Amino acid sequence: MNVRGMVASGVAVAASVLVTTAGRGAEPVCPPESLRPVLASPRWEADGFYCRVDGASNATYLIEVSTNLSQWTVFCTNAGGTWIAMQPANRHAYVRAVLEDPVYPLFNFAVRAGVGMEVSGIIVDSYDSSDPRYSTNGEYDPAKAKDGGHLAIGWGDLGNSKIKGKVFATSNSIVTFGPNAQIGSTEWHLAGSTGAEPGWITNNLRQTFMPECVKVPFTNAMQAPLGTGQWRTYQFVLGDGNYQTDAISGDVLVHGNARLVVHRLIRAKHILILTNASLQIFSFGTDAAFESVTNLADVTGFQYYGFASNISISFSPDPYSSSGLLLKGLIYAPNAVCVIPSGGGFRPHLYGACIVLYLRAHDLRIHFDEALKRLCVP
Repeated sequence: MNVRGMVASGVAVAASVLVTTAGRGAEPVCPPESLRPVLASPRWEADGFYCRVDGASNATYLIEVSTNLSQWTVFCTNAGGTWIAMQPANRHAYVRAVLEDPVYPLFNFAVRAGVGMEVSGIIVDSYDSSDPRYSTNGEYDPAKAKDGGHLAIGWGDLGNSKIKGKVFATSNSIVTFGPNAQIGSTEWHLAGSTGAEPGWITNNLRQTFMPECVKVPFTNAMQAPLGTGQWRTYQFVLGDGNYQTDAISGDVLVHGNARLVVHRLIRAKHILILTNASLQIFSFGTDAAFESVTNLADVTGFQYYGFASNISISFSPDPYSSSGLLLKGLIYAPNAVCVIPSGGGFRPHLYGACIVLYLRAHDLRIHFDEALKRLCVP
């Protein structure tokens, strides 16, 4: 078909072609957000159907066509200009434009892995800590789980995983899964269907779908204070403020809203974050290891950010949790390989979201908090 431009979302009817409003489910709300596409001036001509795309000049929109509003096929992008021309194979067709994965991605997927994932037996779903219909007192409730546990990956061997969500992949990627895998909607899982539900695995992510590493958020910081008195067993005790240290090698207590830059090494034994407190860790070190993180605050109470030099990160199940909690928090380390061990009778759970270069895990439960779509990086 002759492509002269691109589309954007809106609602219009031209002959039997219906243009629908659509948006990628993981669209963030933090600035700088690209404008939603608006489809304008739809019309039939002798050689086909024409539409104009109105949207942000620096945004990429995918133009999709469907005959059933369920299965959509990408047939062009807005790289060629503001108009599209198409000759539908079926005159009774639907056309829509969706915003491609944004230039400024946030925590909008359960997992975003640039190279990919090698997992087996994992379970992924979602909840919304801001909505009592999909959480209980702001916490994950399996009885209220949603199917928004989406994955964005460059490659994936998902094994026999149970994923209540969509899998977005790049055009040249390969996604494999075992015979007992389940990838799809809540209804797909409840029906006992295996394999991938039609339309729940797509390969239209651009090659540059990964975010950049964060920059150092502050330049002036005090040295992290050592534990004294009743807190002398802690290496550091952090209240409100910006801190820095060369390394973490012991226990850390957080009772305020703290930001900590670590210049070299992280070998944290136990990090305890009290209710209404928070910790943002920024790591320059090549690798980081956490033996346990106990976050008594909400899911944003623990946030890990790896700079470009951070290439490895690992977490172990929290021994202070009887349920095998791995972590309640956020991992943002686009250059790092993340390894999550299992065993010892634990099935570790991650409540939050994970952005890494590569994820290797077995028997992991990931519960994406959809409220994180409103969180901006530092």
